[in-house]
Amino acid sequence: MILQAFFGEDQTGLGYQFYDKDGTLLGSRVTTGIDSLPEAGGYAVEVVVPDDAVGIYWSSDTQEASAPVAAETVADSVNDPLTVSTPSGSSGLLSAGFGTLEQLKARVFPAVMESYDNDGEWDADLRQIGLGVAEAFNRHCNRVFQRGVGVAYDDEGGVRSFVLDRYPVESVTALQLTTGAGTTDELDRVYLVKPESGIVELEGYLGTYRDRITCTYSGGYWLGATETISRNVVAAIAAGATQVSVTPPDGFLAGHAVQVSVERLSGDGQLGVANFDTTGDDVVVTFTGAPVAAETFRASVRFEIPPVEELPSGATALPGDLFEAWVMQCQEAMKHLQTVREAGVSRGATEADLADLDFLPVVARKLQPFKRWR
Repeated sequence: MILQAFFGEDQTGLGYQFYDKDGTLLGSRVTTGIDSLPEAGGYAVEVVVPDDAVGIYWSSDTQEASAPVAAETVADSVNDPLTVSTPSGSSGLLSAGFGTLEQLKARVFPAVMESYDNDGEWDADLRQIGLGVAEAFNRHCNRVFQRGVGVAYDDEGGVRSFVLDRYPVESVTALQLTTGAGTTDELDRVYLVKPESGIVELEGYLGTYRDRITCTYSGGYWLGATETISRNVVAAIAAGATQVSVTPPDGFLAGHAVQVSVERLSGDGQLGVANFDTTGDDVVVTFTGAPVAAETFRASVRFEIPPVEELPSGATALPGDLFEAWVMQCQEAMKHLQTVREAGVSRGATEADLADLDFLPVVARKLQPFKRWR
């Protein structure tokens, strides 16, 4: 699998690690084998994804980004590399398909369930449902709705036109023809790009059916978070301890920690926060002193991911009809799978379960105008 990251500007000290469903980083950080792409700040690496990995975490001297690997299953089937777009303050870790996990919970849970689910008991199931429904939409419509920057579309040659997987199309930056004699640049053979349909018209036939055409482009619908996503984590402070390590909750990174406070539960002493370090996997909080045996304190770390409401230049926001169709189908999947049968009971969603679930008639009607026919 080829994974790509686009930071908008060249990076130093770039590396990556995979993470599992619990947010735990796997193996050691890799800094070799990463190739620079023609676009400034663009990088690619060919990897074998570990069996228990659900996403990839990129970090450099100045920036970080993450994205779920599972969300790109459909893209992989059409030789489309995973793209990590890194707008300020965003995190692919919280992706649940066409929205964040928090957005999905706010729409599918009754108010009483929203307050009951403070511990995130159904987070894993809802994320699986959200991603599964989004992938089902991609398969049903024969396209990839999620925006990609500098992604590659591959097809056989001998054609005068082709339809890109992701549209509306923002730009086509490269076109290559690979034959038995090698690879040539053919961008000047592009006659017309129809952004709303993804059709690329060529000046005459390009190659033969034995050759391959590779088009590099940007397109698809931008999925932006519209509200701040936050979570507090409380950690006990042992007597005599001058430091405590706090593991970020699922979907957050240490760099998302924005505030640390100390609460006294017993005793008369005072304990303050000297500093907190967010450069590692966990948040390391250092105190101004250490509690004695007769004192009990606990630290509270607040993690936040701010909203990304501004459309990137040239991008198109996800249509409201698609978002509503996604929410409705997720609600139907919850009922079908009995995800929430009663307090504390969860069956657990699987890809096989989601594959057997038919679209609601209203969802099928909303998807009809978005189908890619060729």
